[in-house]
Amino acid sequence: MRYITLGALTLCALLAGAPALALQPLSTFVAGARRASTDDRVAALTAVQQDAEALAALGRVLPSTTARGVYTRNEFEAKISASQLAGGSSASALPSGELIIQPANQLDAYFQLDVPIIDVAGWARAAAARANARVAQSSAAATILDVEKQVARNYYQLVGAAALHAAAERTLQAAQQNLGLTQERHAGGVATELDVHRATSEVERARQSIADAELTFELSRRALRTLSGIATEGDASVTSDDLHEEAPLESWEGRPLEGIPSVAASVEQRSTAESTAGSGKKLPAGTRATISGSA
Repeated sequence: MRYITLGALTLCALLAGAPALALQPLSTFVAGARRASTDDRVAALTAVQQDAEALAALGRVLPSTTARGVYTRNEFEAKISASQLAGGSSASALPSGELIIQPANQLDAYFQLDVPIIDVAGWARAAAARANARVAQSSAAATILDVEKQVARNYYQLVGAAALHAAAERTLQAAQQNLGLTQERHAGGVATELDVHRATSEVERARQSIADAELTFELSRRALRTLSGIATEGDASVTSDDLHEEAPLESWEGRPLEGIPSVAASVEQRSTAESTAGSGKKLPAGTRATISGSA
């Protein structure tokens, strides 16, 4: 009896259906898109590149120092004795008693300092590079918003397609029942052949709606996987709305337009164009003061 009881419990556990899992929340796909989106990574790396180019453009109009060392190995050492140069009486004035003209191991050091005095075109190019860096940052923020909008759009398309599929299934059942009833009425001479064809077309229209819902569901599921790198799981049932009170329209319209990343990027692009145009004007050549030294 014990073995029979254990076998019955095991069979019940195997036959018991697993509870249906719900679809992941929207925040899961949004967080995955921030990590896996190629567009976000490209925009972020572009912003880093523009920052580096802005620093490089600024460095061209700032003072710069150059240091260079040269080592030379001479085959022969050239030297003369002090007695040959100034007579024997001056030989004791030199510590070694000889003067080296060319050593065997020679080390030369060169130092150069460049100080820009007036370089209006360079300043304009540096301003344009800084504006480009701000454009890249605003574009990166705008790209993140675009990716999040795509994720939200495909998410709710997925949920809507699931709901539409369920509704189309019910419509198909009703259309099939109506077709059977119409065929019976036609057999009894109550309905015409046109009514039968109309009922048949309703059945086919319901099947087409089911196919369209399945296509939208699969396309949305694939788009979510591409954007976020997360596969959809569970039943995409219609989520319930908390029906909370939304903010008035004036609170959205009163916000400054410069706070929108796409608008901010457009403003900075205009600033970039103005700075670039200013750097291309016929201006006096930049004057640079150079101080050089060698040892």
